[in-house]
Formats: sequence, C-alpha cells, structure tokens
Amino acid sequence: MFGDKIITEGGIRGGGKTGLLMNLAAHWGKIIGLYGSLDDEILALLRASKWAKHLEKGLILGPSTTSVTSSWSYKNYEDLTFADIESHDVIVLPQKIHSNPNSFSLACEHVSSFLLRRPYVSDYWFMMIPEAANIMWARQSLKRAKLDQAKAYLVWLLRQLRHVGVSIGMDSQYLLALDKEVRNISDYTFLKNLGAFSLPNEIDWIYGYAHPPGLRALYPNEFVALDKFGGVYTGWFRLPPWHKTPNENIYESLGIKYDFGDPEMRQFEMPKTQEEDIALHTEIIKAYMEVKNIKGTARKTSHDRDTVRTHVEKHFEKKDCSCFKS
Repeated sequence: MFGDKIITEGGIRGGGKTGLLMNLAAHWGKIIGLYGSLDDEILALLRASKWAKHLEKGLILGPSTTSVTSSWSYKNYEDLTFADIESHDVIVLPQKIHSNPNSFSLACEHVSSFLLRRPYVSDYWFMMIPEAANIMWARQSLKRAKLDQAKAYLVWLLRQLRHVGVSIGMDSQYLLALDKEVRNISDYTFLKNLGAFSLPNEIDWIYGYAHPPGLRALYPNEFVALDKFGGVYTGWFRLPPWHKTPNENIYESLGIKYDFGDPEMRQFEMPKTQEEDIALHTEIIKAYMEVKNIKGTARKTSHDRDTVRTHVEKHFEKKDCSCFKS
C-alpha cells in the first residue's frame, strides 16, 4: 500500500475525476470518505470489496436522529472511536441521510478533527474527498470564516493529517478553487479535461509537454500528472467496476434505506454548543474593543453582524466564551 501522500485532481464536471480518485484510493488498506457530493457517489466504495478483497468491511456514519438500514454497519458519527476505524476497511459519511447541509458539514468536520487525535501510526489511511471545495464551504458556513481563513484551515488540516498517517486525495472542478499552497504541498497533481479553464500560473509550464488543445480533449479515462519533483506523466485507467453510474440510484442499488424519524427530534441533530473557533472569536473581540460597536466591527472584520453580536454577547455579557474557560 502507498504511504502518506497528498493527491489533488482538477478538471471539469464529467471529466472522470472521481473514477481516478477511487482507483487511487483502492491502493490503501483503509478508506475514509468525507465531504462528498449530494448524489452520494461515495457510497459506491462500500461495494469495492467484490473486486478489492482488502476493502471488505464497511461502516456508514451519520446523525443519531437518522435510522439507517443496510447490510453495512451504521453508527452515529459523534460516537466514532478508533476501534471502529481499525475494525472497518471503508468508512463513508453520505450527505442525504442528513436533514440539512450544515448537519453534514458539521459531521465531516467532526470526523476529520477526530482523526487528528490518532494516538500512533500503525498503517496509513486514505481520506477521499470528492469535492474539495466543500471543506472551505463548511468552514465558512459553520464558523463564519472568511475565504482566506477557510483556505488557511484547509492547508493546516492537510499538513496535520499527514502527521497522523492519513493520506488525502481530493478533486476540484477548477484548480484555482484550491489555494496555491494546497497545490504546492501536493505530492501528485492529476490534470483531467480542463475544458475552457487554464492552468494556474505556477504550473503553466506544463503546456510545453501537453498542449492546451490536448488538455481540453482528454477522455474521462485519461490524465496528465505531475509530481512535486517536477516529473510529468501521461496515462489512462479503467473505470472502477464499483463506481456509481450517472443515472444510478445508489441507495436502491446497495439496498440502503434511511428514515429521518420524528421531525421534532431533528433539532437535536445540530448540537447547540459547537466547539468555538478561538481565532475567529479573538479577531472579533479585538476589533470590537477598538471600534466599540457592532456595525463597525462587522465592517472591519468582514463578518456579518449576527456573528459579531454573538461573540460580543458571549464575551461581555454571558462570559462563557473561551476567554473565561481554562
């Protein structure tokens, strides 16, 4: 199996990015699928065991308020333990079993943060992220972070996960949607059909090896790749037989059924006390102490007024923020 790698892919929708990512993921002994698209194609990893025998045991993660019935294990993501990960080969967190996007984003952040607490590295795991932009969107929606802060978080997360033996593979429909530093720390970058888009400036030298018309005409099973040492490669791959087809109802194919249960219980799906973003809180309080009003602080920090008001109240009125906790 491969070691600790960071792999990024770029290309237009329908360019074969997920198929390539699934092929690469199968070279690791354990796959953890997060931040996927709404069609939940990431669930297709559960049937990879028919062709990749080392990916035999699957686990679906979701909220405690959703009831899931299938031939695979199901567990509340908040109760996930390292023993669960060790005893399963494929762990996926689908989106549709969450009643709202924020619940899904919170679950993905919880699992990725949990992995950072891995006590030791016995083998390398692979985190598959079919939609890299979802990480930044989650950070912006859950933490009210600005775009540059969300990108900084992504870079930090990638660097830290490598230290705990978690490799990362992610794709983006547009390479520029990923921060330059993300591309720079990648061990391998795979270019798929770029369509009307251009390469970022720091790697446009590849046009000397692969002409723009060629990059715009790549078939879904073809790619151009470069490594961190400057090597350039061309290649092709077979579509993984477990991959979801465009018109497939993946839940029906896999025999997975889910029920949100009592609507009144969904209010508990989003915890009322989320972990506070200390950096965000500090930024807002420092600005408020200079400006002395909500409107001015919102303008100075580029955060919305509700976010500013919440942090100001926590600090000056309730005094239950991180500043007053050990």
